[in-house]
Amino acid sequence: MKIDSQLFSFLRDLSVNNNRTWFSDNKSVYLEQKALIEKYGHYLSSRMSSFDTIVRVKVFRIYIDIRFRKDKTPFKTHFGVEFKRKEPRSKGSYYLHIEPNNSFIAGGFWKMEKDDLLRIRREFEIDTTEVRKILSSSRIVEIWGSLLGNGVKTAPKGFSKSHGAIDLIRKNQFYFTKNYSDEEVLQYAFLDGVSKNYKVLCPFLDYVSTVLNNQLAS
Repeated sequence: MKIDSQLFSFLRDLSVNNNRTWFSDNKSVYLEQKALIEKYGHYLSSRMSSFDTIVRVKVFRIYIDIRFRKDKTPFKTHFGVEFKRKEPRSKGSYYLHIEPNNSFIAGGFWKMEKDDLLRIRREFEIDTTEVRKILSSSRIVEIWGSLLGNGVKTAPKGFSKSHGAIDLIRKNQFYFTKNYSDEEVLQYAFLDGVSKNYKVLCPFLDYVSTVLNNQLAS
């Protein structure tokens, strides 16, 4: 299965005509492409079952809530798909973003609960041997690069800014991304490639999940 090139055509046209009248006139095209991306997401999820358990495939809404935004553009110009892991044992999620000239995949933890964030920071404060081994593995570095995520500028409350693991402790997000060209996205090989790349990232998600679950039980 592959992504239809008409999906990119629709999104390009939407970026030029991002208004309710045009969208209404072309809603049938949107619904067709949304159905195809949902089907693609579920097909990808079935491939991922060899190394993880995905319990939900969610295609995010294309509509933007403009009530509290200065930018009144009403529609997103991309399709976003989340692959949710089976909790409580497996936390975190994978993400697929399809957009002309800005397609990428991602995986990790974007919005951690306050207590979970404190748990993982305490783990980093005690020992980072295992997580640094995962982060520096040749496959993760080759495919995904470095760990990303926003964080505080110095140190969270209760932690020393001079701690040797402050680079990890200060983060409040923990995720990776990998970019793709439009040409790569439209290839049949894209689906298998994405699944294999998610598999490479799975040990990191499992590590964080284990830390959170162990500390929950303690």
